[in-house]
This record gives sequence, structure tokens and C-alpha cells, in this order.
Amino acid sequence: MKMRFFKLIIPVLALAASGTMLAGCDDDKGADYINEFYTVERAEWSLNEASERYEVFFRNPNIDNWMYEYGLSDGYVWLNDTDATGSTAEVRKQLPYTYTVYYGDSYYDLTFDYDISKGYIGFFIRTIPEIIPRSLIQAEIDFKVALMYR
Repeated sequence: MKMRFFKLIIPVLALAASGTMLAGCDDDKGADYINEFYTVERAEWSLNEASERYEVFFRNPNIDNWMYEYGLSDGYVWLNDTDATGSTAEVRKQLPYTYTVYYGDSYYDLTFDYDISKGYIGFFIRTIPEIIPRSLIQAEIDFKVALMYR
């Protein structure tokens, strides 16, 4: 009797679990994405000495209260990078992203990142151990932020 019960209950549980996994979200609309692209020129970066970083902000009406509270975001930066052969190519990196540059007789870590707030998006470059001259920032930096609403 017990063996028959277990033979019956395992397929029933498997069927119930598969139905739950297939159900997914509570609606059938799927996720809504908005991909937004920003290009920041070297002259647009403002130095925030208190935060020890360069920054730039953009108005963004897509980041409303609902998006800020419940949405998701994912950011990327495109940078020129030199490989082992000395060739330079543009590469896309997920934010935050840190890489090292050589200036004068020292190495500096540059960290690219972004933040969102209601109605705004900000991009940042933090340099360690100290702030580097603006002239060392790439002339034009492209960012992409994907906003997911559902």
C-alpha cells in the first residue's frame, strides 16, 4: 500500500512543480525594457572634489517613482582598450568597471559607475589614489543603461 502511494505521489508532485515553474509571472505580458544610450564628452564631466570623482547627470523621465522603487537597471560603458599586441579596440564593460592607466610615473585606477534617482541618471568616474587631470579622460565615452519595468 505504501509503495503504491509513493509511486502515485511522485508523478503528481512532479506535475505540480512543472506547472508552477511554467507559470512564471502573474501576467503574460513579459518584461518591458528600455535601452537608453548616453554619450559624454570630456568637457561635460564636472569634478566633485568632496566625492573625489568626475560626474555628469541627465534628466530621465523614464525613471519615475515606480521604476525607482521596483524596477531594475543594468549599465554598460564602451571604452578604448589596448590588447597585448598593441592594437586598440572599443570594448563594452558592465558597470561598475575598474581599469588601470599609467600617468606620469604612477598607476591610477579609474572606476566607472552610475546611479539612478527619481527623474535622473548620473555617471561617475572615480580615480584612485588621487584625481587625475580631465585631459586623461577618453574624449568621448558611451554609456548604455537598460531599464526593466516588469
